Amino acid sequence: MNKKAVLYPLFSEPLLDIKLDLDSKKMLTYLKNLKYRPTNNSEKCNQSLNNNLLKDPKLKQEKIAFEESVKYYLKNILHYSGGFKIRTSWATKTEKNGQSQLHVHRNSWLSACYYPEENRDFKITFQRTAISHICVDYDDHDSIYSAEAHTHCPEENSLIIFPSLLQHKIQKNKSKKNRYSFAFNIDPVGHFKQGSDGEIIYD
Repeated sequence: MNKKAVLYPLFSEPLLDIKLDLDSKKMLTYLKNLKYRPTNNSEKCNQSLNNNLLKDPKLKQEKIAFEESVKYYLKNILHYSGGFKIRTSWATKTEKNGQSQLHVHRNSWLSACYYPEENRDFKITFQRTAISHICVDYDDHDSIYSAEAHTHCPEENSLIIFPSLLQHKIQKNKSKKNRYSFAFNIDPVGHFKQGSDGEIIYD
């Protein structure tokens, strides 16, 4: 091997899993008592009627914890010190044998999802946006260089944060109970690319 070889892992799509110190039982009860509607093109996967749940005063403590986690992600992963705002926030109830379609969160910068309950059958899969058109048999299909998908099984009280353009789907719920999760989208706040043809203001 050439000892002068240098590897550059380019253009990462960072997914951060943060363990929170919240009352997960309280949050699970809250999610169970919400009203839901079926989502489009998904099987037994339902979304809360309210799309701005973090405006609920009952979730004041949870909102603070979520915001602190986003600040950590921005500062330590993306090295961004500017402002941000949580836009939409909603809950998902996936019934037994239910699943979602592969999707991205459009018109959003970052997304996050909180899990009040751990179950080996409550999985979410992320898929590489640009999949190679050449199929070969890698010795390691799960490395960050060769993997085309990653399946994540969140623990109780964990929050995952990831770029909204990252394709993902709720895997089939093979358990005997409903799977509940709480998601929200994040946008930057400020005046960006001043003087360029991409100048924009997010407020």
